[in-house]
Amino acid sequence: MISIYLIFNIRFFAPKTQLWEKITVGIIPVAITLVYLSLTISEELSFDFYYGMVFVIATSIALGLAVYAARIFKEGLLGTAWLILVIGLLMLVGGDIWYYYIELFEGYSLEHIVNLFWYGGYLVILYALYKHKSSL
Repeated sequence: MISIYLIFNIRFFAPKTQLWEKITVGIIPVAITLVYLSLTISEELSFDFYYGMVFVIATSIALGLAVYAARIFKEGLLGTAWLILVIGLLMLVGGDIWYYYIELFEGYSLEHIVNLFWYGGYLVILYALYKHKSSL
């Protein structure tokens, strides 16, 4: 849903995208996915590995789109709100990568500190959306 929201905003405010901008948006998810792969790849690839890859790729795509949208709104009235949104998404991506890494090696518990990344990320995103609405 986050990616759909970002795509709609990007299409509305920047309908013409250059090839180099699309490449820039693609570099972030590829880099994050490669980092996750380098940390988790082993001889036996289980279902948990592939399941984690789906979520890491999805959140990293959302982060790449958010960085591009923040660049579009950088000079405008909504620049601060979009920068805060990117920070929140960065916290979510960090939490997802960390969670799927520790889940792959069966180290996750409900009291693990990785949960704070998700709570904090969603609170930062909530504040960004509030700031976005109050800026208009």
